[in-house]
Amino acid sequence: MKTRLHTILSVLFVLAVLCVLSPATLQAQKTIYVTPNASAITAGNTWATACDLETAVSIAVAGDQIWVQKGAYNLSATIKVPTSVKLYGGFSGSETSLSQRDVANNPTTLDGQQTHCPVVQLNKLCVFDGFTIQNGKCTGQAQNGGGIWAGDSVVIENCKILNNLAYNGGGIFGKGRVRVINCEVHDNEANGYGADMYGHCLSLAKTPFVISAPSVTCPMPSITAQPSSARYSVVLPPPPVVELCHRPTIMQQPSSARYSVVLPN
Repeated sequence: MKTRLHTILSVLFVLAVLCVLSPATLQAQKTIYVTPNASAITAGNTWATACDLETAVSIAVAGDQIWVQKGAYNLSATIKVPTSVKLYGGFSGSETSLSQRDVANNPTTLDGQQTHCPVVQLNKLCVFDGFTIQNGKCTGQAQNGGGIWAGDSVVIENCKILNNLAYNGGGIFGKGRVRVINCEVHDNEANGYGADMYGHCLSLAKTPFVISAPSVTCPMPSITAQPSSARYSVVLPPPPVVELCHRPTIMQQPSSARYSVVLPN
């Protein structure tokens, strides 16, 4: 009797768990393939049937990966990546595993065409890896993140982010804790603060960037003047991963309102 009762209770527990889980959770994780000249009506489940980028993000659910072939993508709208989706660039278009891609030799560029703000919106828990983001433009005072707007617990890796404009965070605006790894972030502009980056808490590793006050790095950096430049060299002490939190401690330069911040390898 006890054994039968235990079996019934176990079955009821499993059914209860299944009822709580959403359909997206129960669905098998998938890879969606994207190429520059793909159609919006194709399935996107192989390189041969790749879809366009807008379609890929519209059908992706939590846990999915989107693989994007090299090329220039002139966007007609902001790319809004759903929660917990991983977006990878740098593919030639024949790979069967992430380890086969070559980001350096397969540039994948998302271009906002000086029209869209931001170029990419990353919701929480997203991974964004292997892209060049350029020409995002935000003109309103409340518009932040010309290149990338990132939610909480987002990872941005192996990216180049340049020539974007916003009120705060011309290159990257972080709404929560955002990790930026092995990226180049430069030549962005902000009408408010943070020409290249602005955020609540940015974690940086191997990422040279330019940032305007008010900002502070943790641990506190040393600041040395560079005679040949109108900028300062701000060198962060080890470890190579540091936290950047916005508090007004570093003064702006009257000539450029920017600082050059170089992270150690």
